[in-house]
Amino acid sequence: MEPMNQKEAAAYLWRQHLIKLDPQTLANMRGLKTGAAYIKRGKFVLYTKDALDAFAATRMPAETVPA
Repeated sequence: MEPMNQKEAAAYLWRQHLIKLDPQTLANMRGLKTGAAYIKRGKFVLYTKDALDAFAATRMPAETVPA
């Protein structure tokens, strides 16, 4: 799968992980260094599926074990 732009990455996060982020939020998080790993190709910022999956895993609550 080809790397995704910001808009595609936000749609992927919603579709695959039910994480609703505006594309601009991804940009803000990138600036704060709290977002998904990304690559730059010239002036374009791209996200890989693996990087988005890893990012989603850090945002999901840990499973709790029933007592």
